[in-house]
Amino acid sequence: MIIRRLTGVDASFYQALRLRALQEHPESFGRSYNDEKDIPITDIATRIDEGYPYRVSLGAFIEGKMCGMLGIGFEQHEKRRHRCHLGGMYVASENRGQGLGRQLLDTALTHIREREGVEMVILAVTVGNTPARTLYRSVGFATWGVDPAYIRVGERDYDIEWMALRL
Repeated sequence: MIIRRLTGVDASFYQALRLRALQEHPESFGRSYNDEKDIPITDIATRIDEGYPYRVSLGAFIEGKMCGMLGIGFEQHEKRRHRCHLGGMYVASENRGQGLGRQLLDTALTHIREREGVEMVILAVTVGNTPARTLYRSVGFATWGVDPAYIRVGERDYDIEWMALRL
């Protein structure tokens, strides 16, 4: 397995996996499949390339196939540069249980720790997503609040749990 920072060249791999994630787990993401399905690959490539170094997308690859992803968002504004955000974590169902999520998270945290001045990492996890919550807690994330009805899929609302890790 290889985990690396994505570039615009990876846009088609990223978009295919992202759309799959949005279809399989709409309750886990702030955007929907319909929000993203028609975005041209060239736009996605531009976002990936132009977002760096403030937005970093990591991809996990097994035998050349992208099977996991995780995004890091670094704050640009002076008053919030000590914080960053993780989001968009997804591991393909056929690759779960192999430690891929842990390796993605560890890689992201290593990258974050190398960034001068970052002291806190924030993320959100859908209430009821026990595997993700367990993973985040295992590296030291702690809950600081629950945001009720943050995501609505059809007629169902989902709460999200905000978590933080002090570095």
